[in-house]
Amino acid sequence: MLYSIELPPLFELQQQIADDIARFKVISCGRRFGKGIPLDTKIPIRDGFKLMRDIEVGDKIYGSDGKECNVLFVSDIHNIDCYRITFNDHTSIITDSEHQWLTWTKLERKNTARGIRQGPNIRNTLEIKNTLKYGLKSESNHAIQMCQSVEYSKKNYIIEPYILGLWLGDGSKHNGEITITDEEIFKYIEEYGYKILYHENDITYTISKLITQLRKIGVLLNKHIPNDYLYGSIEQRLNLLKGLMDTDGSVEPNKLCSFANTNKDIIDGMCQLLSSLGIRYNVYEKYPKCNGKICNKVWTIYFSSDFQVFKLTRKLNKQFMYKHNKQFRYIVSVEKVNSVPTKCITVDSKDNTYLITDKFIVTHNTLMCVEICFKKSFDGKRVWWVAHNYSTAGIAFRMAMALVNQLPKEFNVTYNIATRTINFNITGGEFVFKSSDRPDNLRGEALDFLVMDEAEFHKKNVWDEILRPALADRKGGAIFISTPKKENGWFHQMYKQGLASTNNNIKSFHASSYMNPYLDPEELNAIREVTPDIIFRQEFMAEFVSGAGARVKRENIQYVGLDEIENNKNIVIAIGADLAIGEKEINDYTAICAIAKDIKNGDIYILDVYRERMSFRRQKERIIGFAEKWNRQDLGWPEIVIGIESQAYQKALVQEVNRDCGFATFGIPANKNKTARFASLEAKYEMKQIYHVENLPLTFENELLAFPEGQHDDYVDSLTNGYAAINKAYGFTDSGFTFDLNGKDNVFSI
Repeated sequence: MLYSIELPPLFELQQQIADDIARFKVISCGRRFGKGIPLDTKIPIRDGFKLMRDIEVGDKIYGSDGKECNVLFVSDIHNIDCYRITFNDHTSIITDSEHQWLTWTKLERKNTARGIRQGPNIRNTLEIKNTLKYGLKSESNHAIQMCQSVEYSKKNYIIEPYILGLWLGDGSKHNGEITITDEEIFKYIEEYGYKILYHENDITYTISKLITQLRKIGVLLNKHIPNDYLYGSIEQRLNLLKGLMDTDGSVEPNKLCSFANTNKDIIDGMCQLLSSLGIRYNVYEKYPKCNGKICNKVWTIYFSSDFQVFKLTRKLNKQFMYKHNKQFRYIVSVEKVNSVPTKCITVDSKDNTYLITDKFIVTHNTLMCVEICFKKSFDGKRVWWVAHNYSTAGIAFRMAMALVNQLPKEFNVTYNIATRTINFNITGGEFVFKSSDRPDNLRGEALDFLVMDEAEFHKKNVWDEILRPALADRKGGAIFISTPKKENGWFHQMYKQGLASTNNNIKSFHASSYMNPYLDPEELNAIREVTPDIIFRQEFMAEFVSGAGARVKRENIQYVGLDEIENNKNIVIAIGADLAIGEKEINDYTAICAIAKDIKNGDIYILDVYRERMSFRRQKERIIGFAEKWNRQDLGWPEIVIGIESQAYQKALVQEVNRDCGFATFGIPANKNKTARFASLEAKYEMKQIYHVENLPLTFENELLAFPEGQHDDYVDSLTNGYAAINKAYGFTDSGFTFDLNGKDNVFSI
């Protein structure tokens, strides 16, 4: 071999599987959470920010090098332990316990300074917490390097950034006057094409036409840095910074640059400006005394930089130029906080990092475990990654491309996005990503190795008749990996064969979530307490369990994006509610759903679900809020209807909801047992006519798959009530309910 390749390390169990010499490896694995960032975290994008909750595959965000990179993968939403990481510049970020950071430890920084490069390395939040301090002096151990300047595109501005900076620093908020004490600044103003009108006091000058321009960009009587000016090119942002620093900036005796102002809006804009240029800073506030009296609050920003941040010669000569590679944020604390929903993403930046928050903090992205295939194809083998559908294969391809983008050009690796093929031209290896939803397209190939991803979802004949023969000529091997779904299905049969084998032809591995060293066992135990036993054993313990009592099979659940049905004019929609009053943990949940039906083909869409232990008043507010949210007449859908289980006190709530919101509200009688009432929807699932809108809560699907043996059935009851309301309102007869059409069983009719 002319070259060798280094990839991100596997943890111990993964490495054992990779090193095992068995030809066929069958892996039954539990869920492994991603490394997440809270959903309301700002992510820098071109010309602004986007919340993490809204980040999608294909979005362009920024890496630590300041360049745009592509989002390759977006995880499910997780709810695990969260921590607040605080840095020495007083910035902080909430992240989950498994989120990955690219940090330099104190020892790595010292050795690198001595010419022995050891860092940075990837650590998760818990690892950082457990090694927070270094040495007898308890110094900050972990540091994250500042980003390079973010490379926004050049903008066409009404006012030159430098001139705007001067006015924001020393201009009158009422007009185009600027106080100038350095004649050198006159030259710069005139270089930008402005004329200066002199005043008698010799320090205040009017800049011609400036007042008109200030009015156009909305800063007269409202001094702040306009958003557009925060997203200009590096040169434009530096000129804005120089204008601000030439007026309200200085160099301190300790060689730090400083900027002081009494306008908090300008301070906030200045902070974002510095962060986007990769400059670390600290902000301090105080109330100074003037002639013995306390004056307005002043904020002062202190920072250092390797950029020239002044045009004015007398200030520039005092500036000490710090090297950018000395710019670190030091982690000073890691404190546990209340858990919040998080998700993680994968990007194709050079070092797998991306920027978060308006402080442009560098954080690490996740990598899927495609290294085994990657190394084999790098060694000259012909390798396939076979997913059960086209989109899942695309996710795996993007994961592999994240690794390709880290390789030096001399490795001569090329790729074809259309065919999802990666070619290792030096060795002749090939890594191709396929899907088995069109099996005939897989025929006629000779392979050295393949992975059947989520093997449970492939049909047995795909392996027996197509993929197994493809390995015959080259005596190739395979990995079958999946979360177990079906007892005695073909994947289970393969797994049992591997357990019973006494040779190296086939071997099975069991990898529960507890075997992942990066998952906190206590967190898994907490999940176990609120997850139906059958679901936890299957999804986390990686056990093959019987689903004999379950009414809904996982393979019958269909998924759809909301945007795919918004143009469907055949939709009718209802809110369903199952009530339980009480806010204590021993009480049942109140569950609410938004359910829709296509009146042409009978398809059902589960749009939204929610559950909470709540009071009577809270129930009414939530139901009405759900109805107002999903009353989408703007899409051409008819007015929403509401179905609420009606017995005892619930009848009063039905009346109040109908009175306060004005939507047709039906009281749904509980005249059958829960299983019988669910029968119509169960049949729809069997016919694969029910679609879940993507990203519904995991608790909903867990309850559905465990019904009627699970601990809770609140979501299921809300579905049956919403479905009954649709059928009542539009005269359908397949709801599983019997209605008295004279109105005896319903409280209100349409």
